[in-house]
Amino acid sequence: MLILCYHNVVNSPLDEFDRKSSRIHVDEFAEQMREVAREFHPISLEAMLSMLRDGKTDPKAVAVTFDDGFYGVVAHALPALKDLKIPATIFVVTDYVRQPGQSRLMHFDEMEIAFRLTSASSLDLGFIGERAVSLRSTRAKIDGMKRVKRRLKLVPDAERQRFHQEVLTGLGVKPQQALTYAESKEKYRTVTWEELRGAKDAGLSAGSHTCSHRVLSRLDGSDLEHEVLHSLARLREEIDADFLPFAYPYGSLESIGTETPALVRQAGFSCGLTTEQGSNTPDLDHFLLRRVGFESLRSS
Repeated sequence: MLILCYHNVVNSPLDEFDRKSSRIHVDEFAEQMREVAREFHPISLEAMLSMLRDGKTDPKAVAVTFDDGFYGVVAHALPALKDLKIPATIFVVTDYVRQPGQSRLMHFDEMEIAFRLTSASSLDLGFIGERAVSLRSTRAKIDGMKRVKRRLKLVPDAERQRFHQEVLTGLGVKPQQALTYAESKEKYRTVTWEELRGAKDAGLSAGSHTCSHRVLSRLDGSDLEHEVLHSLARLREEIDADFLPFAYPYGSLESIGTETPALVRQAGFSCGLTTEQGSNTPDLDHFLLRRVGFESLRSS
């Protein structure tokens, strides 16, 4: 059984940065969902987990999930899902669920925007052990952004935060500039708790994507516990649900670490989702469930 992984659904034209930042246009998403409804058996993640626990399987079963908690999921994806009666789950970064009068920008979006806005012609990356990158074209900026993001995932979190600021300084973009830009673009907006509660009746359930979307394998014990336990407490405070799944940021086994799945289980989450590719069978650890992109459906 397969679990699809999406991030953000937008109704504005996609540019090159969007295509490298896991955004999909609502028209393409709706067409994909029509194919899911036509060729497969779309079910909720909760129903799939129940089948797995009971030792059952359905090779045509597909569950739909979204990471990061963007507003585009409720504004643009949900109407298409509701029309087709396809349930879905959205994993929110609890510290970044939108609050009235408050605007915050997740670190990966801040990095993307800094590369969008920079007027620098190159970026010296010697401080993270990388060679300098050219910034003379959009393609070069995107390649540089990808290199930086890959590198920062590999270092302890305190170093990542310091390096992040050094990259912004090298790009000549201040955090407030990035935030101002984000506030003018719907694609960077996250959902509110009220929107999540309102979407529940339309078939959208909620789960945790940690408090702040840090690389869990690069955290010390207290920070790791905070990301798991506090995100669960916030979900329980805001969402009336017995089924509370967890999706690991970035989702690779390297970024999850060896201790995290046991902590997620012990905390009381219902299951844990990775981005490791493949189908899910009853014998698989329910706290290391696999997910795939839409193209994998066509080869299944």
